[in-house]
Amino acid sequence: MENRVAVFVDFENIKRAVDDYFVNERVELRRIFEEIGKVTDGRIILKRAYADWGVFKDYRSDLLDNACDPIQTFALTYKGKNGADIKIAIDVMDVALRQNDITHVALVSGDSDFTPLVLKLRETGRYVVGVGVRSNTSTYLAKACDRFCYYDDIHGANGEELPERSIPSTPMDTTALLAKGLATLGNRPVPGSALKTTMRKIDPMFDETRSGHTSFLDFLRAHGDLIDLHKPAIGDVMVAPKGHMESGSESAPVATNGTNGAGFASRPEPAAPRYLNSPPPMSPLPAAYSPVPVYTTATPAQMSSSERLRLWLRDNNFRYVPTQERHEIIRVMYDLFADPANGDVSLKEAKDHLHLWFEENKPSVPWESINSTVYHLFYTWCFFFDRSDGDEGKQLWDRRTSLQPDIHSADELIAKCERGVARKLWERDRGDVDVDALNDWLYDGDAAQYLRMEEMVKTVGSSMATGGNGNGGNGNGLGANGYPMIGVRTLAD
Repeated sequence: MENRVAVFVDFENIKRAVDDYFVNERVELRRIFEEIGKVTDGRIILKRAYADWGVFKDYRSDLLDNACDPIQTFALTYKGKNGADIKIAIDVMDVALRQNDITHVALVSGDSDFTPLVLKLRETGRYVVGVGVRSNTSTYLAKACDRFCYYDDIHGANGEELPERSIPSTPMDTTALLAKGLATLGNRPVPGSALKTTMRKIDPMFDETRSGHTSFLDFLRAHGDLIDLHKPAIGDVMVAPKGHMESGSESAPVATNGTNGAGFASRPEPAAPRYLNSPPPMSPLPAAYSPVPVYTTATPAQMSSSERLRLWLRDNNFRYVPTQERHEIIRVMYDLFADPANGDVSLKEAKDHLHLWFEENKPSVPWESINSTVYHLFYTWCFFFDRSDGDEGKQLWDRRTSLQPDIHSADELIAKCERGVARKLWERDRGDVDVDALNDWLYDGDAAQYLRMEEMVKTVGSSMATGGNGNGGNGNGLGANGYPMIGVRTLAD
């Protein structure tokens, strides 16, 4: 029995991604369909492309040449949101349920919103193929598909000359790039995510899959002659130049030789390690356990201070978000509240606006990062909730919301959020906050930020010691808006 394939193209998504990555480039529909036919080894019996085709009139001949049915979607919001994702999801499931002969479904999009649709299709027994631009494709969507093809690899596959691009035409040697990335970060243990971000800043063409690796961790393992690795039970892998990770230990600290990595003296660790009362991620290791340098699990007692802090923060609603990503999300949130045109909004509505903005302007930012950053702001008392909006039973996030009155810029919003995190740690550690670990969480260990973090912790501690709350409250257990301070779960709970 031959494979029968239905293809659904979220044209505006793929067009936006191609525009972001290539210069003066058209979407090559023919190559997309050819690639889908090749990987499915089947016959494409249905092709639909969704967009506001009044905007993309110049693609009329492309659609006709490829026998692709254009489905019109009109803008539903003043920002141009067209609801194509909902229309596609409905049509895909309609076809899947009505046409039992369809064995394969291909979805051309990088939008993470399609992940549940892909999972549902696989439940029905369909083989799902995805196509998207690498830099604008959700990792979750790609992993959900049975097979995912990157437009970057399809583009120019027939040996045709690629159009000029705004990035180098030849990727830097990966070994040299790895060494340069570590050097840029101070040749010390750093989170793998921070290293990859730095390497991509140096060479935007870096992609570990191009050199045959299935993941960045796989890429790092292949360079074991140059680097030391520490993979904790939870959290990010730690990477250091060979010999810079504590030998034979799963819990090598980020700071070594008595310094914080920036050359400043670190204060000694207290006798009782921090966060050790956190529930262990798994059963304790047997007494006969002998530490192995790489890829073993670790109890909290074996974790570095940074890892224990990250575990504790995660357990208290503060999930890690890379620095640049978090700051960008906060700046957009500030602009949203600062714009009078947005009128009265609830926190829930503001979060929806935030998702929409990033979907339209920077879809590569994961929705989990957006949600986590909003939680950061919520749990650090950055919002004012209107008590007069609705009855007592109305949830906070459904009430009219504004920023606290002491916030007048995006930088101040970022700073208030950071002070709130420091306050949580001050409460937990009774003033003995580990600045190194906090700097790792807030700034990926950026040495240039250490002194500022140290000063911030001192300021928060001074405020707490004199009866304040370190972040804009009044010291009596109530926030600035009169609501009780939102408690943080302690390790004894």
